[in-house]
Amino acid sequence: MLRKDKSNFTQNTYIKIKNKCTFDEARNILLSEVQNLRNGQIPRHDLIINKTMASNYKTDTFYLKIFADKIGNIKPGDTVSYVIVQVEGILGDRMRLPHTNEEIDYNYYINELMGCVMKLFLMGFENKESMLITCI
Repeated sequence: MLRKDKSNFTQNTYIKIKNKCTFDEARNILLSEVQNLRNGQIPRHDLIINKTMASNYKTDTFYLKIFADKIGNIKPGDTVSYVIVQVEGILGDRMRLPHTNEEIDYNYYINELMGCVMKLFLMGFENKESMLITCI
């Protein structure tokens, strides 16, 4: 099942794959979308992730808390929109407001997508998932 707090890129690709009947069709969609992402052909607005801030976090190192502390003026219940950029550090340090000019971390989005679609491949295509992993 796909959660709502994924980027539009992940959600749209997941739906395209879910609606296909054969392994080959689904694999081709996945490979094509990953290549489009790597080539910079996915619009930045499709890479925005939206999350709702909670009232408290168990640790000060939770990624949303780190990001909220950086941008300030965020209250519990507010929706925070961000993209992940290619810099060193933990996830909270790599989150930026969507209008940043920093380079997007495409590998983060590929991993996000793979985490979602692998479940489809495992459920729907049984032993063919190893063929998929070697293609990416």
